[in-house]
Amino acid sequence: VVDGGRLHRVKAGDTVLLGTGYHGAVSLSGRNKDFITIAAGPGQMPTLSRLTIDGTKWRVKGLTVSPTFGDKPYEDAIITFAEGDRDSSEIAVEDCFVYTDLDSSKWDVAKWMKVNNGITMGRYGKGHVMRNNYILNTRFAINLCAADSLCEGNVVCNFSADGIRVTRDGQI
Repeated sequence: VVDGGRLHRVKAGDTVLLGTGYHGAVSLSGRNKDFITIAAGPGQMPTLSRLTIDGTKWRVKGLTVSPTFGDKPYEDAIITFAEGDRDSSEIAVEDCFVYTDLDSSKWDVAKWMKVNNGITMGRYGKGHVMRNNYILNTRFAINLCAADSLCEGNVVCNFSADGIRVTRDGQI
């Protein structure tokens, strides 16, 4: 859908169900009047190497996101939303599995200092939600930067900086 340029056909209120397989490094943007949901189909395990979202009323559910799926390693966050668009609002990331690498048992201090950040809720907009995600083997696991947003039910395991970093008022 994204690589084929067909995302423009998706309308407010639609749900795009992804099947098992690799779907690339995905960037979503646009201001929607109702939520557009990008989710794992029933019994499916879609994977992405990176996810970036800006705009209004986007919901992402049940995806596995890790740089291990892509061709090129990269620095910084595995999922970033509400960072580039000052008017971003109501972006939800739910039930996702986010990790730098599954096995960190052989990592030394230098490696831990260079691993990816997990999820960064950018500094723009409000009303964002990060719910029931599992973040594994990251530097900063969750960065909360947008005011009046919600972060609940997430599990953070193995991190080398902050598990959860809060930098704005009005966050729950």
